[in-house]
Amino acid sequence: MISVTLVIQGTTLGWVVRRLGVIEEESTLPEPEPEPETAQARAEIATASLDAVREHRDSTEVTEHTEAAAELVQEYKVHADRASIEGQDPETISDQLEAQQRLRLVAITAAREKLADRAETMDTEAHRALGPSAHRPYERGRQFSKHVWSTVIRLGGCVMTTVPAPLPDLRTTLVVVVEVSKTAWVIGAHVPGLPGVKVKQRLEPRAEALLDAIARLRPRAADKGGVVERTIAAYESGYSGFWLARILQRAGIAVHVIQPVSVPVDRRARRAKTDAIDVDLLLRTCLAFLRGEPRVCSMVPVPDEEDEDARHPGREREDLVAERIALTNRIGGILTTLGVEGYDPLRRDRRHRLSQLRTALGAPLPAHAEARILRMLDRLELVLAQISALEAQRDAVLERAEQAAPAETMIKRLASLRGIGAQTATLLVREGFVRTFRSAKALGSYAGLVGTPFASGGIEREQGITKAGNRRLRTAVVELAWLWLRYQPGSGLATWLRQRLGEAGGRMRKVLVVALARKLLVALWRFATQGLVPEGTVAKAA
Repeated sequence: MISVTLVIQGTTLGWVVRRLGVIEEESTLPEPEPEPETAQARAEIATASLDAVREHRDSTEVTEHTEAAAELVQEYKVHADRASIEGQDPETISDQLEAQQRLRLVAITAAREKLADRAETMDTEAHRALGPSAHRPYERGRQFSKHVWSTVIRLGGCVMTTVPAPLPDLRTTLVVVVEVSKTAWVIGAHVPGLPGVKVKQRLEPRAEALLDAIARLRPRAADKGGVVERTIAAYESGYSGFWLARILQRAGIAVHVIQPVSVPVDRRARRAKTDAIDVDLLLRTCLAFLRGEPRVCSMVPVPDEEDEDARHPGREREDLVAERIALTNRIGGILTTLGVEGYDPLRRDRRHRLSQLRTALGAPLPAHAEARILRMLDRLELVLAQISALEAQRDAVLERAEQAAPAETMIKRLASLRGIGAQTATLLVREGFVRTFRSAKALGSYAGLVGTPFASGGIEREQGITKAGNRRLRTAVVELAWLWLRYQPGSGLATWLRQRLGEAGGRMRKVLVVALARKLLVALWRFATQGLVPEGTVAKAA
């Protein structure tokens, strides 16, 4: 009875599920008709599908589906109210409930099957579901272009959007791109009312100068009959960080930070390059991105100020450890030239032992060499004191009993596992897990642990991992993978490696440890954010 009912109502069900982007047009459902019979039926059907997707979508999936469905429900409710006012006859309550039940069954099945694979093909399906006008958001008579979802691609560095949501109307949007440098800034602008004219200016490298230039562009558009309802600014990410983006956001300007390596450029070995050419390229790229053209470039999300600031202690400790190693090696190099061995400058009695050293000739250390080493010891002791202070601050998070912030909760959870200490747990959270990732593949890409296949014509080979992401996170998780085999030998991941490795060793073992590192990173991310304990993992003794 259910199958017969589904066939009868296939037209309505296929129309709603496709509008929500849950399944592809090539589904087994019948081809959609323009719309259901009444606006009230559309509202009820869309509401049921929204509830089904909310109840059964994976917890790690993005929320663009439910957001688009909610907007669709609201729009159909407006049409239903208008139909009631005009005196149209709505469907009976029993027919509406029956349609909801049938739709819920189909939506649940489709959501379970398709949402898991949604991440890689979201942009293609969205444009397909919206029809050919999705690539022309300003075409007269278009519908539902505001429901184009943003998607994410696997480029190193961070989670990056490739399609803006919602798409802006460029007829009323002032778009300004900035070529940032230390000596001068060059801006290019798309001004409403000036079709075909790309405004370019050279400014002082100050945020105030940029804001003044943007303010002067608005009346220029008004003089030509243009209306500026929205302002968008964009610039390439680089050494300047995100302070400029935050200033522009506080001024009410929408900001896009472009990933430089995602911008397509002329591949000829010798090409013309000037600030004017670069800003023109950025403007054309940004306009294509705002028009909704897929995979034109990637935009870097502006991180939260607190999360960005919380990374400094860990990175400072990394720098201090490098200074400690450098000072220790310099002291050892000086003593080696004098024939002295076995001196450890990290011991507490380092100064006393230095005064007792003798050269290979049996004489005390030369005066200038000893004075130089003593000054190095002064710097070394300062570095050691600063490292101790940072480590005490780091360890205080694990001992804190009161209600902790989400990041601190994740650190405590990771540090409860055998093989993971405070330093590794803090680095994993601060460098990776505080960010939002829409899938495990996006997390692996951010760490630079995804593959780079090369397949063209008859050539097909693997080039290894990208190494294009966060090097600190990648280094930490690869080191942790080796420790995982020692401290968690009975875990599911360790068992998987042993089964795959078999009797092999050498280079193959190193390759599989990197593969283990990616799996381990995903497992720990799910454990830290969702509490899903990796299979066979052992916790530390209380």
